[in-house]
Amino acid sequence: MAADRTPSVIAPLPERLKAYGCSTVVPLDQPLSSPEQLDYLDLLPRSGTAVAKTKLLSAVAEDQGNALLYVIEPDDEHPVSPADLAKIQQSLANRSDPAWLAVCSPGSLAIYPIGFRTDRIEQPIRTIHASSSDAPLLFQSLVHGTFSDGEPPKGADYVFREIFRLLAQTTQAFVPQQKLNPLDVLSLAGRALFFRFLIDRQIIRSEETSEICLAAQRDNLKDAFSSAEKAAQTSSWLDETFNGDFLPLIDDTIPANDRPAREASYLQFYREVGRKTDGKIFDHLGAILNGWHSTGDGHQTELGLDWSDLNFAHIPVGVLSQVYENFSHFVDARSASATSVHYTPRLIADLMVNQTFGATPAAHRAGARVLDPACGAGIFLVLAFRRLVGERWQSDGVRPTPGPFSTFSTSNSEASI
Repeated sequence: MAADRTPSVIAPLPERLKAYGCSTVVPLDQPLSSPEQLDYLDLLPRSGTAVAKTKLLSAVAEDQGNALLYVIEPDDEHPVSPADLAKIQQSLANRSDPAWLAVCSPGSLAIYPIGFRTDRIEQPIRTIHASSSDAPLLFQSLVHGTFSDGEPPKGADYVFREIFRLLAQTTQAFVPQQKLNPLDVLSLAGRALFFRFLIDRQIIRSEETSEICLAAQRDNLKDAFSSAEKAAQTSSWLDETFNGDFLPLIDDTIPANDRPAREASYLQFYREVGRKTDGKIFDHLGAILNGWHSTGDGHQTELGLDWSDLNFAHIPVGVLSQVYENFSHFVDARSASATSVHYTPRLIADLMVNQTFGATPAAHRAGARVLDPACGAGIFLVLAFRRLVGERWQSDGVRPTPGPFSTFSTSNSEASI
């Protein structure tokens, strides 16, 4: 009798993950189709595009809204190479979730760390077989932090620490020699960081370069801080577009919407800091925008973790607030305390928003109004907005309408839907 060559039927991924204790699984290999995916817009394929499993994750397993295990489901047609794996690990490291990465094959789950510079890690740190007695306890070990002998994943603090370290290099280059005021260094670097955030999330696009910075190289937004003239034009645009008190550097009595007057004042300021630093300050600002490793003698591109490893399309804007708060106290603790530079961590803000919605009758949640009289960086407003979108979607079936920024992450976040 001929052998039965009928291929075995493989259960759907959420069913297979139940063998490892995962109960809440959110799909990531399809365009936005459910409110549960709102936290992962930066990882979803765009509508109308083919799903390439070598580039996209399959799913994420959550516990109480926290991502703990990202999952890749390869097959013979879409294998995952070490280079693909390293790319995914780095993207997830930017998201700052306290999570691990798994490759799910029939009958087993191979666990990898999430982080930068993982291209040398070719073997999983642990492989769990679905038939083993340990399999049903895997996810609970992630929840309780006992997986891998209790060694925790790098989590949010890793990206924060790296940005802080890179900014400290800029401070060390100019402040001890009394070339620049430490708060000016904070505002200079902060402006470049925020501009990089806008570029990476495509909130601003190359075709807008001449409107933002006429002196910049054509369609090159990353050239917008490379000289005194360019930095002045870009800074005045930032003030007019966002907030007149945004990372102050010049006379705040000049109205934010008086762009020519602010540009003239900025030009004087940037020429002076350029003179004091022999123009090297623009190397450091350029390093932030272009992904260079900035040093006192210029920039290099291959020195450990550098600005090129960081992708603000994935990094939560709350991390920027955390960096700004800690860096403010680092460079000038007295001023930071006097002006109350303190930001609410996202996990606490998320808990408070969820408790507030939980105390609101279900029938009124989708149409709730939100007031934050001391909005600061706006983390409560952003999280409340995301929750309102989800509530309305669930109650009325009203799916978010993609806007000009619909490809940006609301993950942890902080971007348009």
